[in-house]
Amino acid sequence: MRRVVLLRLCVVLTTVLAASYGATADESSDVLIGPYVTSVSAHSARIVWVSPPDTEAGDVVVDDGRTMRRFGATAAGITGRAERLHTAHVDHLTPNTAYRYTVHCSGATADGQFRTVPEDGATPFRFAVYGDCRSDADKHRLVAEAIAQENPLFVLCTGDLVADGRDWPQWKEMFFDPARPYLTRCAIRPVRGNHEADAVLYRALFDVPGAETYYSLDAGNLHVTVIDSQVGDGFDEMLAWLRDDLARTDAEWKLVSYHIPTFNVGGHGSDWERDTLAPLFEEAGVDLVVVGHSHLYERFVPIGSPGSKPVTYIVTGGGGAPLSRAGPSPIIAGGIGASVLHHCLVEIDGERLTFTAKTPDGAMIDRFELIHGTAGNESATMQPAVDIKTADRVVHAFTRTEVDFPQLPKAGETVEVLVNPSHLPLSGKLRVSAVAESSWQVQARDVSLDGNAIVVHITAPPNVTMSVDGFDPPLELGLQLSFGRITTEAVPVRPGLSHETLMRIVPEPKAEPVAYADAAITVDGRLDDWRGIDPMPLPFMGRKRGSLRLAWREDGLYGAADVTNEALLVHASEPWTGDCIELFIEMDFARRPGYHTNVAQYIFTPTTDGEGGTGLVTAFGRHRRNAARIGVRCAWTPTEHGYLLEFVLPAEALRPATLTPGQKIGLNFTVCDDGQPIEQFYSDKSERDGYRKPITWGAIELAR
Repeated sequence: MRRVVLLRLCVVLTTVLAASYGATADESSDVLIGPYVTSVSAHSARIVWVSPPDTEAGDVVVDDGRTMRRFGATAAGITGRAERLHTAHVDHLTPNTAYRYTVHCSGATADGQFRTVPEDGATPFRFAVYGDCRSDADKHRLVAEAIAQENPLFVLCTGDLVADGRDWPQWKEMFFDPARPYLTRCAIRPVRGNHEADAVLYRALFDVPGAETYYSLDAGNLHVTVIDSQVGDGFDEMLAWLRDDLARTDAEWKLVSYHIPTFNVGGHGSDWERDTLAPLFEEAGVDLVVVGHSHLYERFVPIGSPGSKPVTYIVTGGGGAPLSRAGPSPIIAGGIGASVLHHCLVEIDGERLTFTAKTPDGAMIDRFELIHGTAGNESATMQPAVDIKTADRVVHAFTRTEVDFPQLPKAGETVEVLVNPSHLPLSGKLRVSAVAESSWQVQARDVSLDGNAIVVHITAPPNVTMSVDGFDPPLELGLQLSFGRITTEAVPVRPGLSHETLMRIVPEPKAEPVAYADAAITVDGRLDDWRGIDPMPLPFMGRKRGSLRLAWREDGLYGAADVTNEALLVHASEPWTGDCIELFIEMDFARRPGYHTNVAQYIFTPTTDGEGGTGLVTAFGRHRRNAARIGVRCAWTPTEHGYLLEFVLPAEALRPATLTPGQKIGLNFTVCDDGQPIEQFYSDKSERDGYRKPITWGAIELAR
């Protein structure tokens, strides 16, 4: 046990708090997590900490340098845990005032500080924003230490505080301990991310009111609205609340925060509820939208209709999670995001808002100002604004550029290539040129954009080869866009290949037969129903058979695997990084790249209890939200050498494919051990996100 610091009240008031403003006492066994401050307002705050079981509720002494008051705390249980959560509601505080506090819990004390928010719009203040601090505590600590040096009023964390929100130890190891440098000095305002999972522990630790995971707060002339991109079936209810919340505030500045981006290029390339939220934010006069999820920094040019106040969208996910690769876009300020650890500082002074993004060592990534009043829309920040329709069309103009080769090039041969305009502006100019470092020769061309395909003549390098991955060396084009008030720099782009070109390169695979099951199959995690059905071949791996069996009946496609795996590793929030069976299905076998209407991905995993039973099913693409409702399910049982896992895709999940003899279905599957493939049906060139490379389909044919 570490030393328990016992401080007499006079020492708290005169020595410790004066000499080390905001310091925290040595951690003791009676204060496991915290203390930390949530829900701070102009007149109140909540001070929270976690203790071992059977610890007395304790109290908090709060001091503003003139007056000292004591507040009792309540202690409550935490779902699924024996530890206790202590909360002291501190009220009747003075706005814009620094407070020091000492928590007394059994024989331990711990202290910190916070500042109440200003109540009037004339008081300048600052706050910090960062996100995705999960997974690497050391990197998170670097960012937290840099935030602490900014002395913010509060910190807004844009989600993914931990890798798995259901794993109790992670909250201390990944979030509260590394974030301690700033948690002892200011309040925390969290956003729920996808890694917070079911949000049970998230709600408890941050005292989120009610069953909702969305809320709003006011600080001076700022109104912050936090919504939940993981809300699922409750989205319509949350949307109604969001409209009302934004309509009711008359604050000078409006900021909205959530986790999964509405505009995003690098990392996940997300577009969460763009059609719904972007018009709403513009109509409501929102100034800033700040999100996380992709582990980088991106600022988009302001997005809004002519004559309106455009909205500035920020992605800030550089808090410690593995960094994402940045991608270029004509509507990212600076042309491309920054794949670096960072935090953001927002400073508000009346009608002026200054936003700065910094690395932990203080290097500035980005800095801009928003100004309200008559000069606001004419400021340098607002000059390159684009409307929502244009932004939606061009956000991925570079990263999703696609080309078609009517004739496949031979080594050293010049051919025509057609550049697909689907992600380019509807009007403007495009310059296509060679890339200095590329071995492909490109005849430079300037064209006016009119929605038609752009013809470019290119010469292949003498050593070019073609495969399911495209060309090697890869084709690169230099692209420069001019549209509206935006002219981009020339950007080197590796375009994707059109479906037609891919079909010219990639031969159609042999369809492997899948047997009909004469008797009904019960999904119970056993192989009793699989007698006489052989495992699937592994043609890509050069193995005759693997562990996965497939069979079909009129009600669905069934699967079962006997997996050798000594140590079971399951990640509920990122199942593909653990032990799982990953299945790509293309129902109409069009062999198209990416996720489309008739493409789905399912990940089947054992549960973490190690005792068998119902497994976990994660769906992407088609049926992402209703896989369980339509009957997609799996079950598993442990064995001496690993586990048995059984699953079913019902007929509804396979439409428009019909479960009849002779039906072909596109298929890829991977059996993963600790996230590494140990069995693959067709090719290792398949990509989970489906944006940049084809899903190189294998095929099955239903046999009788």
